[in-house]
Amino acid sequence: MFLSQNNEVLHAKGLDYPLMPFRFKNVGPRRNAHFLTLWNEKDTAEEWSVGLSEVKKSLDQWGKAILSDENIWTRQRKDGFWEDVLGALSSLGAEAHVIVYLRSQDDQVESNWNQKVKDQKTRITTSFEQFMAEEQYRYMPFQYGEALDRIRDYVGMDRLHVRVYEKQQFAGGSLFADFLEVIGLGYSDEYTLPEYTANVRLPNSAVEIKRMINSAYKEEEVPDFYRDIISRVFGMKQITEAPEHDTSMFSPELRRSFMSQYEEGNAYVAREYLGRSDGVLFRGNLAALPQWQMNDHEILMDMIRIFAAEGVELYKRQQDLMKKEAEIDVQLKRFEKGGSFSLETLSKKVEELYNSLPFRAYRMLRDRKDGKQA
Repeated sequence: MFLSQNNEVLHAKGLDYPLMPFRFKNVGPRRNAHFLTLWNEKDTAEEWSVGLSEVKKSLDQWGKAILSDENIWTRQRKDGFWEDVLGALSSLGAEAHVIVYLRSQDDQVESNWNQKVKDQKTRITTSFEQFMAEEQYRYMPFQYGEALDRIRDYVGMDRLHVRVYEKQQFAGGSLFADFLEVIGLGYSDEYTLPEYTANVRLPNSAVEIKRMINSAYKEEEVPDFYRDIISRVFGMKQITEAPEHDTSMFSPELRRSFMSQYEEGNAYVAREYLGRSDGVLFRGNLAALPQWQMNDHEILMDMIRIFAAEGVELYKRQQDLMKKEAEIDVQLKRFEKGGSFSLETLSKKVEELYNSLPFRAYRMLRDRKDGKQA
């Protein structure tokens, strides 16, 4: 968001953050390097060639291009990824540098569970304890030393830039200033900061409520408007009430057990890639966070707020539908009296009414009832 918002400033400094002319489902438009994850489908995926042509335009006009996508971290483990991606960029005349931000594994895995609960596509109902017990995080490359060594073998040590995703370790105290330093720029007032934080991490009580709601409707075709309602309710709660204390879903014992498997690898990264003789990679103290505990009274109060907000939302939508229905009635009466009337307008209004949320919910309930009767 910061890079796309400040593209004109970057242009003056010989860089570009190109936005692609295509979209991927459930992928934000600012993740401009997502097309690179299609390297193994490059012969059939149109986005691969189109994406590279957009990068070529950026290089020709500005000199340097910045590409970013979180999925590269997981996809780059596959054989052929770096060969194909670096080969393609080299054919454009580009020398690729790789910038990696490493987040403490316990912080990352908790964030990953949090996101899967919130996400429109996944909407998991798995508790954090079950998520950890079943090791559903194993697809993430959490042995950071092994992953970095692999990247280094392809791009070389001088073109691999390793940073730590902790506020106390950011140059200038912010991610924006830190990243600008990596690419050889300094932070100044000419840059505009985003007005809001994208993908805000909900407090654990809100995530637990969302997880329970997920079990009520897993169908992907049902709009996930509860996520927006929960975000809005807890946003107001933070304004009108004392903020919740930071908590973690980890118990102290689970955190120690989980992090013990990465201690040696993290120390290796600190020494090898950051030149730290003490072998300390992460300096935050997440272990000091108390474990989140269910408070039945608080959960009940929050759920009342959420379902009250839902009721208001549905009331507004119902009023809108009634207004549209009244407009259709007026058009029909005009038609019956022989007045001027547009069938195209009627068709459009009927289609809007038919595809509205209450009508879709009605049809779903009707179909389920018919299925049971059959």
